[in-house]
Amino acid sequence: MALAVFTIFAWVSAAILLAAGGYLINQARRIRRPDLPMGSSWGIPIEEARVSEGAWRAAHRAAWPLVGAAGIICAVHSIAIIMTLLFMGDDFSSFVLILICMGLFTAALVQWLARAGAKSAARAAVASESDVDSDSD
Repeated sequence: MALAVFTIFAWVSAAILLAAGGYLINQARRIRRPDLPMGSSWGIPIEEARVSEGAWRAAHRAAWPLVGAAGIICAVHSIAIIMTLLFMGDDFSSFVLILICMGLFTAALVQWLARAGAKSAARAAVASESDVDSDSD
């Protein structure tokens, strides 16, 4: 009974990771485009990026590779869970639990890094814009 419940949990986790991976890869694809409208729901929701158009573009230019990497991490872990469930037999629970935890942890960490990079890039863009403004005075 416990093995059946864990198997269902593993399949659901694999599906969630796969869906999250698809979403993040799609988000990376969208925020990579320079014509992403400022304030778009696909954008990285940070205040620093909403200061100016230049900050918005700089933040997303910095973040999209990491957002895509987080999506790939989720998808790869999902596929690894599915392969483990299909081919490892009944002795899979510890390994699957490690895959689930590491997939979620790593994707969350990379997403955090993407946000941090976006904030840094947005701040640099705003500072650069203010330097240009002060030079023109």
